[in-house]
Amino acid sequence: MNVLLTGLLFFQFFFQTDFTYKAADLRKLYYQAAKDKKTYEQLAQHLTQYKGNDVLIQGFQAGIEGVGAKYASGLYSKLKHVRNSAREFEEVVKKDPHNPEIRFLRYTIEYHIPRYLLMSGHLQEDKKVIFNSLLSHPRSGVDADAFKIMREYFLKGDHSTAEEKRQLLKLGV
Repeated sequence: MNVLLTGLLFFQFFFQTDFTYKAADLRKLYYQAAKDKKTYEQLAQHLTQYKGNDVLIQGFQAGIEGVGAKYASGLYSKLKHVRNSAREFEEVVKKDPHNPEIRFLRYTIEYHIPRYLLMSGHLQEDKKVIFNSLLSHPRSGVDADAFKIMREYFLKGDHSTAEEKRQLLKLGV
C-alpha cells in the first residue's frame, strides 16, 4: 500500500501540469492548444475551474470553447462548441467592449467559422478595435506579447489589406 501511495505521489509531483491563470501563461498555452489536442484538453479542463471575474481569462474560456470545435467529432458537437463560444464571447465583450485581446480571441474563432453558418458577424467590428489598439501601441496599454501576436497574425494571410499591412510594418516590435 505504501508503495502504491508513494508511486501516485511521485507521478503527481513529476507529471502535474502547472497551469496558472496568468495572461502570459494562458496566451502561450492557448496558441499551443490550437495546434495540439492534448494541450487543448488540459487547458479546457483548467479553464472550466476558473470562477473569477477577470474578463481576459473569461475571454480565454470563450476562446478555448471555440477551439474545441476543431477537435470535436461530428457536426452537432462542432456546432455546439461554436455556439457556446459565441454566447460566452457576447457576455465577455459586453463587460469590456474595448479590450483588444478579447476581440482578437473572438476574431480568430469567428474567422475560421464557415461564412454560410452566419456566425462570423463581428469580424469587421473586432478588427477595428484591434487595429485601433495596435496602431496606438504602447499608449493603448496592450501587453507587449499580445501586441506581437496580434500584429503577426494580421501581417500573415488575408486578414489585412496591403495598406493595413504597411501600417503594421511601420510599428516597432
